Amino acid sequence: MKTLLQAMLLVVLISLCQASFATEKVVKVKSATGYAHTRQMNIDDLKAEAGIIFRGEFIDFRLVEENSINKRKLKFRVKDPILGIDSDKKILFLDEWAQAKSPFTENEIAKAYDYVFFFHKPSKIGLTSLIGTEQGAIKLIDETHLEYPQRLSMTRKQKKTLFSFFQRQKKLELNNYQELREFCKK
Repeated sequence: MKTLLQAMLLVVLISLCQASFATEKVVKVKSATGYAHTRQMNIDDLKAEAGIIFRGEFIDFRLVEENSINKRKLKFRVKDPILGIDSDKKILFLDEWAQAKSPFTENEIAKAYDYVFFFHKPSKIGLTSLIGTEQGAIKLIDETHLEYPQRLSMTRKQKKTLFSFFQRQKKLELNNYQELREFCKK
């Protein structure tokens, strides 16, 4: 009787793990901007999906049409290029598809404040967007204090193990700009 219960428990555990891994595969496939827009992310997701990371200030945007595509041309003052930007770049222009919702047009990103921005790698036609919309912008209060977006999960991912669903996730330990910068550089 005891071995039968153990065997049944093992079958259930294996099927749960397989379902968990199948869900993980779907998430990776759907991690484009439209999907990231609706799901809660964590700092590991931002880092993994980012093609461009930098500390800077949002200056302005303007609407343009190029090759029959409506775009928002976003303008930033770069203070610290972390990933995907030349180290001598001081002003950065990024193109965003104008039909998509954007925290830059919704006044969710305040001008004259420093943020650490996480952008998708630009597409073949040069369009990009913040990862997870407003989740891809972490506000710097000062060098020692960060203000994380409300929807950004404050947990860190752990390595998957057979019994990972029994483990708790770690609390985010990136409390200042230098810690966040070092994490993104790894």
